[in-house]
Order: sequence, then C-alpha cells, then structure tokens
Amino acid sequence: MVKRLEFFEKDSMVWTDSLNLQPFYKSLVDLKKKNKAFWAGDEGGFPISIESNEDVIGFYREVENSKVIAIFNFTSEEQSVEITSNKVHGSFTDYFTNKAVKIDDNPLSLKPWEFMVFVK
Repeated sequence: MVKRLEFFEKDSMVWTDSLNLQPFYKSLVDLKKKNKAFWAGDEGGFPISIESNEDVIGFYREVENSKVIAIFNFTSEEQSVEITSNKVHGSFTDYFTNKAVKIDDNPLSLKPWEFMVFVK
C-alpha cells in the first residue's frame, strides 16, 4: 500500500463494476424479494434435494403458488443431471432468459460452472 490511511480521516473508495455484474445481482435480489419460496423462516419453502449427480447441487422450494428450482454445476466439466423428484416435473420459466422449460425425466445438461434457475 502506497498511501497510509489516517485513523479518523475519511478515505473514499472507488467502486467499479468492470464485469458489469450489477444487473445480475439486482435480478437475484428481486427474485428473493418477489418469490415467496425463497423467503426465510416459516414464510419460505424448505429446500428439497432433487438431483442424482454428486457433482451438482439442485434443490426445489415451494410455498403456496411460488415454486423455484435451482441447479448448480460446481465443476470444470459438463454434467448431466436427472431430476429425481416427480413432484417438480412440469412447466417452468427460466428466470434469466424468460424461456419456457419443461422439467421431466429427460436429463438436463449443464456446462462447466453453469447454473439454472427455474420459477413458476
């Protein structure tokens, strides 16, 4: 560090968003606020594991008419995911692309580090 910080002096921070991630994080905050399944405590839905691949984390949350499926590939390799719970089969909307998605017995393919969020 070139500059010594003074104890009671205010030093301004330069905040930059060089990766342009602010819209992405804003959409996640909006999802948490608007979808009751993401709410905490007794108001929210309890996460239920829904996948069969140990390299992938997938869960389903539901409360009232709010439903969400989230699937995360935490590896550097493409992964195939079979949804193990028939309870979540049906039509959903991809939260980030707004495209209709059908969740059924057919496996989903996730690219390295890819994640999917589906809402209903």
